[in-house]
Amino acid sequence: GTPGSAGTKLFCVSGSVRTEGVYEVPFGATLRDLLEMAGGVPEGRTLRAVLRESSRPGEASLKALVAPLLDALESLHAAECYHRDVAPDNILVLDTGAPVLLDFGAARRIIGDMTQAVTVILKPGYAPLEQYADDASLRQGPWTDVYALAASVHFAILGRTPPTSVGRLMSDNFVPLAQAAAGRYSPRFLEAIDRALRVRPEERTQTIGDLRAELGLGASAAPRLRQACYDLLGLTTFFTVGSDEVRAWMIPQGSTAMQAAGAIHSDLEHGFIRAEVVAYE
Repeated sequence: GTPGSAGTKLFCVSGSVRTEGVYEVPFGATLRDLLEMAGGVPEGRTLRAVLRESSRPGEASLKALVAPLLDALESLHAAECYHRDVAPDNILVLDTGAPVLLDFGAARRIIGDMTQAVTVILKPGYAPLEQYADDASLRQGPWTDVYALAASVHFAILGRTPPTSVGRLMSDNFVPLAQAAAGRYSPRFLEAIDRALRVRPEERTQTIGDLRAELGLGASAAPRLRQACYDLLGLTTFFTVGSDEVRAWMIPQGSTAMQAAGAIHSDLEHGFIRAEVVAYE
């Protein structure tokens, strides 16, 4: 069909599933629908299950596992979105060995009456301090996912999660990996994970790019390739956030706010559904 036909939108698939490409799909398609169009629902096991059934991975294996996850998180952070629920249960290891980050919708599940609308159902040991705090001074950001990913690596190395971040704030009994796993991994690798697991956000590794560099991994080409494709096609993406999902919409570069709204529903652009453009910081 023709991209942009009524009732359809484009769906880009990257290397985390079997077939790469750009597909035209009907509005309202589920993730399973999209994956089946792209070559099938990926088969695999969670990282927790893989680790439970195998010996502790070496440094090279862990780096090969972490590198694609860094790519995925870096792309998400570039759009100022954060996963906030990285954990071994949310990392699917495909039959090919490639990891896929799952459960992006968890970022919008709210706890009780806490005022931070970005708080999620917390996983003790993986959730950093700022996810527990109803305090505007403890902002969430890339460093939030950095902590959770580092905690997942900690679990892979030792078979247990770090102590809870809130507990560590009161009495830090965390044994650095540079001591607990000395001799099994390089000092640089262990020290990088330890820095990413610091309790105070301002003392922690701040970005995925910083973590990549500290782990000794080369810069990812994926964001540059993706941006080059977008520029070549004259496209950009914006996100909408609902109570239980985050959705990306692909539109031509230079589109007005009302034209972007038309990607969601044509009646918005044509004025049949009332909408107002407001400034937002």
